[in-house]
Amino acid sequence: MGLGGGLIWTGLARNLKQRFPSRKIILIYKKSILNRSFEEHSVFNNNDDIHLVVDKLKWFFIRRRFNKNEIIIVNMNDPQYIYCEKDTKEKMTYKTGRHAIQIACDVHGITNAVLRPKIILSKEERNNVNALLGSFSLNKLEYICIEPNFKTSFSPNKGWFQDRWQSLVSRLNEYFTGNNSNIKIVQVGPSTDNILSGVINLTDRTSFREAAGILENALTFISYEGGLTHLSQAAGKKGVVLISAMLPRELMAYPANINLYSDLDCKNCGLKVPCPKERECMKMITVDEVFEASKKIMAELRNETAFSF
Repeated sequence: MGLGGGLIWTGLARNLKQRFPSRKIILIYKKSILNRSFEEHSVFNNNDDIHLVVDKLKWFFIRRRFNKNEIIIVNMNDPQYIYCEKDTKEKMTYKTGRHAIQIACDVHGITNAVLRPKIILSKEERNNVNALLGSFSLNKLEYICIEPNFKTSFSPNKGWFQDRWQSLVSRLNEYFTGNNSNIKIVQVGPSTDNILSGVINLTDRTSFREAAGILENALTFISYEGGLTHLSQAAGKKGVVLISAMLPRELMAYPANINLYSDLDCKNCGLKVPCPKERECMKMITVDEVFEASKKIMAELRNETAFSF
């Protein structure tokens, strides 16, 4: 499920701990026969909602140490928790009607779940974030983050278009200059050759976890549905999110965000192969639409913080 999927588990743990505060939440997973590491488990570090993350074999030997009435077991390989019903090389078949966190919470009878993941940074990680921001003279709430790139290895259909991202950055910079604002635009995400003009490049400068600190200190965040969007919610950051109609809107749309989505007849196709309609759903999201949504969310934040143009 990747790092974003890992954060969905933290959303489940948050809700379980709120509902059953005296219980210990234990996440159990099946260890890979290839003995690969589970990178996504790094998001669980320091999370006080989660008592233990353990593979099934080890759990078999240590389970008697725990009183079964004092724990809640979450089997991370149980398909009831997972937001897809079927995964092939060509497409994903998604569950519909609920957010991914709510789908996981349904297993435990939790309705009206809090739709927010959780990540807790260590002191060292926060120090690294502060040092990086200081080296680029980036002050809290005086920059916005964007991530224009996406994981093409999963699907080529989630992405917007590089020329539109560049037009958006140019318009935002003109807007900030025209309003005598010192707001900067910071590009975040993994290493990439696609660095936009007019941004401060922080790609590949932090771990995924540390990126939460960059997002937490930003004014807002603009990107696709994906790992950093889940991370921005864990960091308590409202943003503008472009959601491909390859998946159901409600599955990954956090209510705090402005979620841009094209409601086409072919929605929820789940295609992992190139779209035969050349990403019509993403083409329908215009630069004007994203620009106006960005202005709107910044105006809302202006009323909630000391930020002003």
